[in-house]
Amino acid sequence: MAPVNYAGANPTSVIIGDFNGDGKLDLAVADLGGNNGNLLLGNEAGTFQSALSFAAGTLTGPFR
Repeated sequence: MAPVNYAGANPTSVIIGDFNGDGKLDLAVADLGGNNGNLLLGNEAGTFQSALSFAAGTLTGPFR
């Protein structure tokens, strides 16, 4: 199976946690290529929903 990119053009950092309180692990990804953050909510099967993107402006600091 070919890999699927859920996290944007140039993901640089990722954190995992239950961000929406549903008991499933989610991913938050900083995307240097798109200057945004992506939130991928977890599904029951250990997969993730399509990314929800949030504008972050120009990423600098540890992301550059």
